[in-house]
Amino acid sequence: ELDNINDGRWTVIKYLGGRKGKSAVVLATDTRLGQVAMKAVVCRDASSRRRFEREIVFLKRAAHPNVVSCLDGPFGSEDGTLMFGALQMLGGGSLHQMRAHDETGRLGELLVIQMAVDVLRGLKFAHSKGIVHRDLKCDNIMSSGGGFKIVDFGIAHMQDAHRHDVSDTMLTSTAALVAPIGTPHYMSPEQYGPKAVGFPTDIWSMGIILYRNLMGEYPFGAQAGSYFEISAEVLRAELPPMTGV
Repeated sequence: ELDNINDGRWTVIKYLGGRKGKSAVVLATDTRLGQVAMKAVVCRDASSRRRFEREIVFLKRAAHPNVVSCLDGPFGSEDGTLMFGALQMLGGGSLHQMRAHDETGRLGELLVIQMAVDVLRGLKFAHSKGIVHRDLKCDNIMSSGGGFKIVDFGIAHMQDAHRHDVSDTMLTSTAALVAPIGTPHYMSPEQYGPKAVGFPTDIWSMGIILYRNLMGEYPFGAQAGSYFEISAEVLRAELPPMTGV
């Protein structure tokens, strides 16, 4: 499909990951840009195409040293069922991958502090542009070798006060903003309830990330096996003590 879009501009090197049947990220060589991470998304209707276009717009709007760069795109297949974006290649792996190298599931305090500073800088800039990420988690924070960057703005949205800055097609529907969406262990209380999410949602998720990497487990629902069990703990349980840090 990439060859068909732009006459051999991209050469796929290897598959990097994705969501089965929905998306994929591949390492590719771009004749104009060098090595890139090409993100491909299955688009079954106009709504899913707009969602991917919105992700690319948000990445460009949130251009910052601690946010992955969108280098080009979006591109679409001839039949419109696939869309692609050329993103900056980050070779250091995600926090999830980095933590897997330690049997305790923890990262050292100095590394966690460096990560937090980098991510909060990127998050502050994204918020200044009105963008709420809505899905901050260990898989969506990656090392670039010299620092950390936020990736995957697939379910991000514009905060109300900034919605006039973009076209209507770039806005998430009001219904989608109050529907439970995200990754359960990292979701804030408002993501489980009927309230629209905002910047505090990302700050909550960042707190979960810090706890997860310092303690080796989730603060809420560490032993929970379902969405409903996790949500019950998030909404009712008290924060466990941080012992052994």
